[in-house]
Amino acid sequence: MHTFTTDEFTTAAAVGQPQDESRTARPSRRTVAAGLAWAVPVVTLGAAAPAMAASGCPTMTYVLDDSHSGYDEVRITNTGSVALPAGTTITWVVQNRTTAAATLSFITGGLSGVSASVSSIGITAGGSATITFTLTAPLAPGALLYWRYTITGWNYATRITVNGCVGATACRSSYIYTPGTVCPTAGLLGARVSSPTTFPDPSEVPPKTVPVTP
Repeated sequence: MHTFTTDEFTTAAAVGQPQDESRTARPSRRTVAAGLAWAVPVVTLGAAAPAMAASGCPTMTYVLDDSHSGYDEVRITNTGSVALPAGTTITWVVQNRTTAAATLSFITGGLSGVSASVSSIGITAGGSATITFTLTAPLAPGALLYWRYTITGWNYATRITVNGCVGATACRSSYIYTPGTVCPTAGLLGARVSSPTTFPDPSEVPPKTVPVTP
């Protein structure tokens, strides 16, 4: 059984960051560690859902692991004392925080413990898409499920809800290799209307450069 930390981070994906970044050729974790020995190691993100008085809302832990070079992974662990029955639904709302259309696709063999309503879905710039998962077998206390996927631009915010319960909901986001707890929001791309007056732009952490077009 895996144990995950409950540290929470603030995402580096500030509103209006350049959206041209691509993780098509991301370096491996070992390469990143060797090149950035001064940096704090990548830590996966998890937090238990708040307690809920109403019956039927499970106690879960949610993790968005964006440390892999070729995919991101959402893991959900049943930290309660009762198994979730087969057929339990999980709703995943994903917002594309880039200025270009994105495609989210599940990798081959990337679903464990669940089936998904789609294998791939397009998301407009700044738009959102909803994917529904269904438990294919009971999820026992202490057991986990996961899904692995790619998304164009690697800059997105999500909301996960189990069985439609407000008390079993968590927001998880990612910007390249930086996890966060940002929820999908409306009008995210319209907030920045002028160019920065200082360099580096304080909204960029760390500063990024726009690729030169040949």
